Amino acid sequence: MINQLKKSHFEQTWENTPPGYALVPCRRQEFDGISELIYAPIKYDHSPISLSQNKIPSSEWTNKSFLEFVRGEFGSPSHIEESPPKPPNWDREITNVDIATEYLKQCESNFVYSGLVDAITQNCTNMSEKIFTIFGNALLGNKDNVKFLDKSYFFKSLEPLLKNQLRLRFLIPSFPFKDQCIFRTASPPSNVDLGEIAQIIHLHTLALALYQVHPYGADWIIVSDGYAYADMLRVDIDKVDEYQHQLKWFRNFLNLFGTVSIIDLKEMTTRLEREQEKTGLFEKTFEKIYNILKKSAHPNNMTIYKSFRVLVRGMKKNINLKDIINDIEWDDHWLILNAESKEDIRSDLKEIWETVDEITVEASFKYVAFNLAIRFLEIYQKLLPYSLRATIHSKKGQIAVPCLGSVYPWNGVGVLSSDNGNIIIKTMPLHSLVKKNTNVVECHLENKNSPFFYKIST
Repeated sequence: MINQLKKSHFEQTWENTPPGYALVPCRRQEFDGISELIYAPIKYDHSPISLSQNKIPSSEWTNKSFLEFVRGEFGSPSHIEESPPKPPNWDREITNVDIATEYLKQCESNFVYSGLVDAITQNCTNMSEKIFTIFGNALLGNKDNVKFLDKSYFFKSLEPLLKNQLRLRFLIPSFPFKDQCIFRTASPPSNVDLGEIAQIIHLHTLALALYQVHPYGADWIIVSDGYAYADMLRVDIDKVDEYQHQLKWFRNFLNLFGTVSIIDLKEMTTRLEREQEKTGLFEKTFEKIYNILKKSAHPNNMTIYKSFRVLVRGMKKNINLKDIINDIEWDDHWLILNAESKEDIRSDLKEIWETVDEITVEASFKYVAFNLAIRFLEIYQKLLPYSLRATIHSKKGQIAVPCLGSVYPWNGVGVLSSDNGNIIIKTMPLHSLVKKNTNVVECHLENKNSPFFYKIST
């Protein structure tokens, strides 16, 4: 049994919100009899959610949304690259978690208390413009926001929060568990490394920067999606338990309660309906979308089919296939994950390719149906109104969070280096680390078998 950890104020409030009710922030005047002052703290109302049981996703909506989803999350087809080199047996050393504390202090000092916020917002004429500028800054936010985030839409989303002097609240579905592709990581699903910790630190730093221009504060709500994807990506639930526990432990260790909260996506999908009125609306919507996609993703509909194969190819790098292909040669493993057709590989690998493809096709249908059901039912908007949707994948209409490297922390490894005395933490797939660097040390926490980070030595 994993010990319970201290919860943030938002996590406690969310936990006490009954199913079928939205958590709505508001300001309410109260009188302090001791100081004889009137003040207006932020409170939360429980507002009943209005649902239409008759509204069901159509084939037209599903297919259109599917194409948008794949383009936003997986891009377009690419050629098969040459197999990357296999990781060597690097030197190992024992480290500790103090590096995370040092990095937190450095980020706060360099990005928040250095005058950077004042410098980049000095020509802005209002608070919305300042917030937008911070999100588009390459050091604090993500420069993709300048390209993908429509300014007028963003300002409109901010308006009720600013008008009512509410905290900014950002939702980011992310942090499922450590990827199990051997070309990306060398850790079990439960392992949280320095890359994940650095990502949380950057969210916290961004919240502090926003506080300098919006004095009512900002909250990052990580909607951890590990439980939602565990079964379809063939990961044990107990590993997801441990991963979420580690995330919260490090969050608590760094004392980031005031800016970063962690809730669970799968649990959110059960909260749309009040207990006494449960109809299984999410499950029914999921099944409807799933069945539409099963019919649409066929060679007879080449637009949908091609896009679906892009999704499958991407999912092969996310799904846990170690029990099926871990015993084969490194180069063959790479080929099976990347070959679009069994005609592209040797005859002795065709059966394995077919097994992997069959498993991944089914996982892909479930994965996209789950995500489109969330979109169709507007789960985030209904349960947590006045929240702004953030994203790991830069796309139109959503706020891109700080990017630490070529992959997201759970899809790669944390890599430590330094520059003029500054700590630098990047995330990259393991194969890129092998390819680009020769002097690498594998750093472990004491009594831990999985790497905490990789250090590039000079």
